[in-house]
Amino acid sequence: MSDYYTTVRAVRYPMLAAISPADMIKAYEMGSKEWLLKFPKGNYELLLSTLTSLFENEVVVTRAGNNFMYFDINNIAEGFEEDFPNDLFDPDDKTRSSFSLL
Repeated sequence: MSDYYTTVRAVRYPMLAAISPADMIKAYEMGSKEWLLKFPKGNYELLLSTLTSLFENEVVVTRAGNNFMYFDINNIAEGFEEDFPNDLFDPDDKTRSSFSLL
């Protein structure tokens, strides 16, 4: 592990992604088969790992232009500390309860 990168649930952070937390929730609700038909190059396991880490408060997210930066909550890079907390990850109660059943 370097000082800059850390791994949570087999995902390396920080991670720059075009997909927002809200889109991750929609993908989860869609299910892997439907999501992979829509995004054949997508990595549904990485998506679920990141979403799980968001639900478990292990990972936080901030906006970076048109993309999103996901950080291990214990390793937020300098220059981004002031971006937190934020409200980009805000699932409703129905989603929160359905996800907790996994």
